Amino acid sequence: MVQEKIRPRYVGLLSFLSRIFALFTGFAFITLVSRKLPVEIFGAWQYFSSVLVYFIIPASVINFWATREAGREKIVGRTTIQLSFFVSLVSLSLFLLLANLNIFVRTEIPNFILYIFALWIFAYFITTSAEAVNYGLNPTLNVISSIIFEIIKLFFGVLLVVIFNLSLFGAVLAIVLALLLEFMFFVVMNPKMLSGNFDRVLIKKWTSNAWLPLVNVLPGFIASLDVIFLGYLLGSNSVIPIAYYKAALTFGSLVGYAGAISFAVYPKVLKEGIESSKSYIEDIISLTNMFGIPMMFGAIILSEPLLCILREEYSVARDALILFSISNLIGANKSIFTSVLLGSEKADESVNSFSKDLINSILFKLPVIDSINSFLYVLTLALITIVLVDLKAKYELFATALAFSNLIWNFIFTTYYFIKVKSLIKLNLPKSQFMKYIISSLVMSIVLILMYPKSAVSEKLSLVLYGVFPVVAVGAVVYFVVLFLIDKNTRVLTRRAILLLTNSANLK
Repeated sequence: MVQEKIRPRYVGLLSFLSRIFALFTGFAFITLVSRKLPVEIFGAWQYFSSVLVYFIIPASVINFWATREAGREKIVGRTTIQLSFFVSLVSLSLFLLLANLNIFVRTEIPNFILYIFALWIFAYFITTSAEAVNYGLNPTLNVISSIIFEIIKLFFGVLLVVIFNLSLFGAVLAIVLALLLEFMFFVVMNPKMLSGNFDRVLIKKWTSNAWLPLVNVLPGFIASLDVIFLGYLLGSNSVIPIAYYKAALTFGSLVGYAGAISFAVYPKVLKEGIESSKSYIEDIISLTNMFGIPMMFGAIILSEPLLCILREEYSVARDALILFSISNLIGANKSIFTSVLLGSEKADESVNSFSKDLINSILFKLPVIDSINSFLYVLTLALITIVLVDLKAKYELFATALAFSNLIWNFIFTTYYFIKVKSLIKLNLPKSQFMKYIISSLVMSIVLILMYPKSAVSEKLSLVLYGVFPVVAVGAVVYFVVLFLIDKNTRVLTRRAILLLTNSANLK
């Protein structure tokens, strides 16, 4: 397989722009769905989305090794895709078996929709495996595929949900079709991805060391217990607080989109080493916060009208959105530090079977620490939730509890990872840049407050969009104009960005 010369600044910028594109298409899709579905059905959808996390864990094992092997120029495409195909059949069969045994929380969705969820498991396996191989080979292709996925998802969302009125079935089917067509995109654009033989020796290596990527997914496994916990404690009533939580998280995650700029950190450090990547890492931290800080301020100020885009009744989750916005900015920086730590580890290069060297490596230690993070998050949430249940608190307070727990532990562990990276390289945070980002964001915030769209707090989508989008656009312009005027580096970066997008052939 042909490996792309990684151009991290170009890939990172392209990734961020693709996320901005995904922002509009993604919100168009989620708005279509949320406004077509009752809150209870929307909450049930989010519940099963959390449950499915447990059935795609084997994909994480395969994809973990596929990226690292492909990044080191090993031919693993056919092995990866075929293995994903067979394992997905086992996983979806287990899901359907447990569903028929009524293991899951009772919801109002029809049983036949569970079969489309099972098909989603299959589509997820093969598509993410194709992504994993290409991430090590050609990360630019992954960025393009994400754009294609969003376009296809929105197209089928409109067709199936709006035109044919297929409700939740149409929404999930739209995602499945988008995943399958994204997989076909990879095959067409990089047919050599499927080259090589079905390598049993390689599978033996991956199987022998499956514990390592399993440890990597353990933090997510534990963190997903937040929704499962609410489902267990509140029963059928849990779908409403889950809906509030997911609505707040949807907009809070916008701030995390700034982290897309760091998309190429992992493959670059993996291939070129941490010392050679130092200046790039510092640039990425600066760029991430240049976009993330104003997005956080904007989400905090416009929290209520933003939630009305989904439905007016979700506006009660504004406190959760505020907390998630702060937490996701911290998380965007955390992802940079963890990518640096994982990419810099070399302990697995010559390993063919179980090795104690892996246990002593950051590949094992980092997910264990992340698991502690997730455990403390769920424990804190559990204690708060028990108190809220006793107090018979309003549903939106459960969403706020989730966000509060997430913020506390995200901050603590992000600080820890930053210290770990500093122990490896002399990393200099651009503090003066941060201050300029904050000053520009404060000026923007004044404009947002003065232009606050009170009319957007409405059930009518036209009023919400007409009120929110112009204010957001003006706020963005004000931020970048102020930053451009007070910051020389921003002027330099602007010229560099134009160069990257218009003359990529000259990039190093």
